[in-house]
Formats: sequence, C-alpha cells, structure tokens
Amino acid sequence: SEQKHVSTSDENGTYEYIIKDSIKNFRVISKEGETLFDGPVTHQTDRDKLPIEFKKKLFELENM
Repeated sequence: SEQKHVSTSDENGTYEYIIKDSIKNFRVISKEGETLFDGPVTHQTDRDKLPIEFKKKLFELENM
C-alpha cells in the first residue's frame, strides 16, 4: 500500500497532506489548534470545496 505524509507550517497554522491507499486527505489546523479543514481531496469535486488559500497550500504540498 502507498503511504505519504507531508506537512508544513506557517504563521497561519499547519497543513498536512496524506495519501493512503490512493485516497488523498488534507488537513488544516490554525495556529490556535482549531481544525479548519479535514477531508478528502482525491477528486476535483472535493478540491472545489476548499477556500482558495487552502488550495494554494495543497498544491505546494503535493509538489514537495
């Protein structure tokens, strides 16, 4: 099974990109510890639900 976990942090919080068995998940946690997003991003319809600032971070993590 394929597994990948990439994370990064900035002044706004922590971003995690996880792939497990071809299922892609993205998590955004604010600097205060609040989960702002935690869900699948495998399909374009999933990604369309992300706020634009999260889409940029997801793109960065996928290309690391």
